[in-house]
Amino acid sequence: MSSDGIRFSTDNPVPAGPLDGLIEAVGWGRRGEAAWAKICARSSLLVTAWEDARLVGMGRILEDGVMCMVYDVAVHPLYQGRGIGSAVMRRIVGHLERQSFQSVGLFAWDQNPVNGPFYERFGFARVGYGMKFALPAEA
Repeated sequence: MSSDGIRFSTDNPVPAGPLDGLIEAVGWGRRGEAAWAKICARSSLLVTAWEDARLVGMGRILEDGVMCMVYDVAVHPLYQGRGIGSAVMRRIVGHLERQSFQSVGLFAWDQNPVNGPFYERFGFARVGYGMKFALPAEA
């Protein structure tokens, strides 16, 4: 459960290639250079975890000064179980605790049974509401 040898950074932006490589490894698909440029520009905090030049973990927040959402918390499958996701979340939560947001949320896939307990360790609680807008490509 050690993240030894992993370097954490809040440098932003991050090149699209490593970002796409990570999220593709966790099964989310590629977003591409143009999308990542917008995502990085609009993320108020982007925490990344690197082993040498390989991006192995990340998480980010998007906020407007009043409300905040945590997005894209991911750890490469080959690096899971080493405490990298916890280290990313500690950095995100530390940032959140220094702010005065009225609301902080995140999306967690119910299909992944470890998501709930993982985020609960950092002070998040399940809520019984939520909806998603169906984009034309999803309908």
